[in-house]
Amino acid sequence: MSEYKAEHGFEIKNRSSDPPSPIAGEIWYNSTSRTLKCAPNIAAWASGGVYPLAIAGLGGCGTQTAALGAGGNPPATPPGGVSNQSAEYDGSSWTTGNNIGTARSSFQGHGTQTAGMVTGGSKPGTYYANHEHYDGTSWSEQPDINTARNTAAVATQGSQTAGLFSGGYEGTAAQSVVEESNGSSWSEVTDIPAANYAWAGLGSQTAGLAFGGTPLPSYGDITYEYDGTNWTDGGSLNQARQGMAGAGSQTAGLAFGGENSGYRSETEGYDGTSWSTRPSLANARQNTAGAGTQTAALAGAGEPAMVNTEEFSNVTTIRSVDTS
Repeated sequence: MSEYKAEHGFEIKNRSSDPPSPIAGEIWYNSTSRTLKCAPNIAAWASGGVYPLAIAGLGGCGTQTAALGAGGNPPATPPGGVSNQSAEYDGSSWTTGNNIGTARSSFQGHGTQTAGMVTGGSKPGTYYANHEHYDGTSWSEQPDINTARNTAAVATQGSQTAGLFSGGYEGTAAQSVVEESNGSSWSEVTDIPAANYAWAGLGSQTAGLAFGGTPLPSYGDITYEYDGTNWTDGGSLNQARQGMAGAGSQTAGLAFGGENSGYRSETEGYDGTSWSTRPSLANARQNTAGAGTQTAALAGAGEPAMVNTEEFSNVTTIRSVDTS
């Protein structure tokens, strides 16, 4: 240990027991077990429960252990068909819930499992302004957004009284319009710097993040940060893509999946300044139901229409070090 101190400038601590909440990267010697130990940070995607039907273009929100999925376009329907089905996730399995009022796809969800929202969306030839709330049991129609559109970026941590809806596509062109909800109406606020759609969002109404988008590749790596009033440029994604999902906050965000010359599996984390690589999804996909946080996220179903759910975890664990 004296050699370690000379090389690295600090001593390995001698402990009689393992610390209850070790710091990532911490090293110590357990004098009781006579074992050198460390606390690496381990990140990975693992298989979760099966979604009730193969579907893409659905919205998702909530947490990894209490998520909500809704809408989408299942391949079993006639061409152009969309779904009104919703489902709840309890951390291990999905259970079919009550239907949303207006069947549609190509939107993201926001909020929580017991106070969720779906906004906008489309089916072939029709773009919706509909905004619906979920109370844990049933859906109810709420005041519409002002500009009907799909594939907008939403604040995934937004509440039913503080929603944020940015960009999107209204049938003819990408939009730069941004709207905020106070629970009873939507109002237009500061536009995003450049019109964009097929992108993802996360965070809240006063600390939002929007990233990726169309057209590729020029908009595929874009990131914008929102402070409740203005939009500013953030760090660029490492993998340009559209159709991603997002989870977490503006200073601890996660982006996963998407499409660019094929479906993507890449996952990236945002620290408020820049994006860095995380372990990739096992199943490349876009337009998936995203939920959760940077360290405990969920990807449910998605395109190509699938039932697979994956859970992301990023935790600090204790490991013994083999010194032989």
